[in-house]
Amino acid sequence: MYERKALDHFYSAEFRDAEVQYKKAIAFESENPLYWNGLADCYLFQLLLAAGRLDSRFYSAANEFLNATSAPPDAAVLKAMWDALQRGRSLAEKRVRENVNDAGAHYALAVNYSIEAHYHLNLARKPLDALRLSGKARDSALRTRQLDPKNSDSNLILGGYEYAIGSVPVAFRWLIALGGHSGSKARGVELIQDAMLHGKRTSTAALALLAVAYGREKLFIYSREMFQHLMRFFPRNYLYEMEVARTYQGEGNLGAAAEVCKNVARKYEARAAGYDRVDAVKLYFQIATLLVEHKRPDEAAEFFQKVLSQKPEGLLHGQSYLRLGEYYSARKEREKAREMFEKARRMPFLEIQKQAAAGLRKL
Repeated sequence: MYERKALDHFYSAEFRDAEVQYKKAIAFESENPLYWNGLADCYLFQLLLAAGRLDSRFYSAANEFLNATSAPPDAAVLKAMWDALQRGRSLAEKRVRENVNDAGAHYALAVNYSIEAHYHLNLARKPLDALRLSGKARDSALRTRQLDPKNSDSNLILGGYEYAIGSVPVAFRWLIALGGHSGSKARGVELIQDAMLHGKRTSTAALALLAVAYGREKLFIYSREMFQHLMRFFPRNYLYEMEVARTYQGEGNLGAAAEVCKNVARKYEARAAGYDRVDAVKLYFQIATLLVEHKRPDEAAEFFQKVLSQKPEGLLHGQSYLRLGEYYSARKEREKAREMFEKARRMPFLEIQKQAAAGLRKL
């Protein structure tokens, strides 16, 4: 019961609520390594969200101007993640020592190694460590499948590994092949599909991973359908709706991408459940930029103004002042243009000051 609630919160991007439910599950069954793995994953995703690793790709326009670096991860949350990972691993290893043919224990180890690999790849940015841990996860998942051929959950790990290795550029593939693994994206997708259709624990995770993989392969229609399916099951997770917008943007359909983002903005403004977590400044700036590219300058100006309505002011506010200055200048509204450029010139960013001064000289 608690794990089911934890997973509902987790896939709704409510990682702290999922943490609470996993702790309740652990209080009920403290020797279950999968509960400790789930708790570790909650901490990891709290760190990823705080670092902007989960939503940064949605805000391509904002990323062009904002520094990609982030503050160090919360030390207390990071320690909690490592403690939970270690506890889950030690429990799984203990079961393997007691019974080397315990398929469930090998599966728990595979999950545990996968979580640590995810940390090294996406937060610590140590790809070689991630590759090493992924190999260990793969080996444990293979052992799981040998002992229990019907365990389709292990195919999520095996498929993710195959797809990831198969995605490595050819120029670097030989480095991985030295370890005996060449990888295949097609085989990876097949395994993930099996986990989605037949997995007992991983069907949702497999669906999300497939949606991402299809997006990477520019199969945007399939990717979009999968994210829309996830939206229906987890309506509080704004990340899925932003992924839908990305599929339209990938197709070059900027108008549709902007409309989806505008719908996210409406839900944010209505304080719809889960949408209060949206970064409004980045979202409004993204919408405005999409509308500019789609040749809808009047609507774009409205969203640049929405950026300016958010406090405190930052770099995207400066960029919005500049864009509005250009907008009013093109409309021959010189005083409004001058006002925007003057405000931009007072921002504490040298490049924005230079561009604002140039805009004023043109006036």
